[in-house]
Amino acid sequence: MALKKTLGSYLLMSYLMIAWPGSIPTAHAQEIGRWVGKTSQGFEFVFTITPERTIERIEIGFTLTCPSGIEETQPRVISSRGPGARIVDQRFVWGSPVRDGDRCGGNDLISGEFISPTEARGAFELLQLRFRVDEETVGAQLCSIGHVTWEAAFHPESGSDIDHY
Repeated sequence: MALKKTLGSYLLMSYLMIAWPGSIPTAHAQEIGRWVGKTSQGFEFVFTITPERTIERIEIGFTLTCPSGIEETQPRVISSRGPGARIVDQRFVWGSPVRDGDRCGGNDLISGEFISPTEARGAFELLQLRFRVDEETVGAQLCSIGHVTWEAAFHPESGSDIDHY
């Protein structure tokens, strides 16, 4: 009888986890508020977690490099998306990966995982299609930031400029 009860409880929990993803509490809750860190390129990386456990705003700097040798540095880009990226099982994805047949122009993908309630890490990908102009022709080139990683920590007392957007 005890085995049937245990097995029944296990099956019910398995069903709940499949039927309602995100409804079962994760191993640890992320702190609500501002998170601050750095990218592997040395730029600041800032994001905000809402009470609904979504990422609503990301500030990030980067250097974009093109095959022609042109580099462009953006020290602080603010990206806001509604309704934000949901945190599920200590992970989030902001943006979408490039897929076959996508239109060119620009594509960004920021992914992250929370390794504790106050620490997170992840990766950042950015592709942009830019003109390439030489003496006789105009063409296109695909520019990239390369493989960029980031780390951040919760900062409850850090500045409030991110709260007013």
